[in-house]
Amino acid sequence: MAGSGYETGLAVGSHEWTAAIALVIISIYILPKYMSVGVKTIPEYLELRFNHWSRLVVAIFIILFTIFIQFASVIYASSLAIGTIFDTPQYYILILFAVLTAIFTLIGGLSSVVRTNIVFAATFLIGGALVTFKGIYEVGGIAAFVEKSQGKLTSLLPIDNNYMPWTTALIGGLWVAQFYYFGFNQFITQYLLSGKTLSDAQKGVLLAATIKLMIPIIAIFPGIIAFEIFGDTLANPDLAYPKLIEYLSGSMHGLKAMIFCTLVAATVSSLNSMMIAAADVFTHDIFIRYFKQNASNSVIAKTGRISTVIFILLGCTWAPLISKFHASFEYIQKFAGMISPGILAVFLIAMFTKRIPSFVANLILLLSVPLYFLLLNWFGDFSFYDIMGASFIILLALSIILGRIFALKDEVIMPEKFEIKFERNLLVIIWSIFLITLIAFLYLLF
Repeated sequence: MAGSGYETGLAVGSHEWTAAIALVIISIYILPKYMSVGVKTIPEYLELRFNHWSRLVVAIFIILFTIFIQFASVIYASSLAIGTIFDTPQYYILILFAVLTAIFTLIGGLSSVVRTNIVFAATFLIGGALVTFKGIYEVGGIAAFVEKSQGKLTSLLPIDNNYMPWTTALIGGLWVAQFYYFGFNQFITQYLLSGKTLSDAQKGVLLAATIKLMIPIIAIFPGIIAFEIFGDTLANPDLAYPKLIEYLSGSMHGLKAMIFCTLVAATVSSLNSMMIAAADVFTHDIFIRYFKQNASNSVIAKTGRISTVIFILLGCTWAPLISKFHASFEYIQKFAGMISPGILAVFLIAMFTKRIPSFVANLILLLSVPLYFLLLNWFGDFSFYDIMGASFIILLALSIILGRIFALKDEVIMPEKFEIKFERNLLVIIWSIFLITLIAFLYLLF
């Protein structure tokens, strides 16, 4: 994100601000549907509504996306940053992260990762904020920071911008990425599914949404500061953050050590969660479902550990190839478009329709990847977020049309293991209204 801030500016902050709104909606309309059926993984929900083929396709999509897009890009960007700051070969840092991820994931599982992530998150927020404040001081204070930004503090870009025009951010394809990532992505939703009660889970989501509003200051502002200091001299935007740290450490003793802790905390917490998500999906949605349905707890645990190690090795092997792409954050978002429109469309019809048959869901999932790349090839001058949005609209429209033509005679009734009712918790309502109002203010301010 710092690299995107260096190149594009605060417009990339819409990822965080619109994510907060998406999280509010997810907590109210999507979360109760998950919790009522008592699923352990996201693909499992699709089998209850459609059939096992839908579950299998989404499980494979999630595993591949988690390993080759999310895990590989995070471990690449972080190892590049630390390797640059400390003048250490990136390969050594990548191995360090792989080992730390394996240790935390294999020993403790999700419960320990949740606990350690509390410490990691605090470290990231404090260390990141320190870099931002120190950077603003170095460029001459807030007034100088604003003056030297050359328009990079604008959150909404013109409609002809091919990366993040204001139409994309407010009403366009960015919302497809947001709702998929935070509502139907095992990496994130595994935390939603672990809530003890609906009210507790909703408060957790709203806390995450609140922290989201702070991320542009911590992650994007340093990229803008790097631009103000170095200009456009950096060939690789992902070097913006480490080069800024090198610059600031000359006048601040101990900054490198703190940033090392900050980057390790941010990286390991993400990598741990990703590997747990991928291993859970493989174990529950593929291994148990197709190979050993009566597997004991010890076999399940062993399978999870083995798959985790394999996934880490695959991700680390792929990570160096990301250097061939323009920027790691753009790499994540662009390739997420392969699967996010299809998965989002299928889950929406699963949750909010009752007569669309299974073959429609399977068809939509299989069309998602080729349709996205076809549109990307035909309309390459447009923002890939808008191409993502167009792909979603086409797939959703196709599913509705086919659903009407081949509608089931009887409605599909989802099983309910738990009676979940929408609790009109006053705190949740007030908190949601406050967040949306604050986001509107931020867009007006920038």
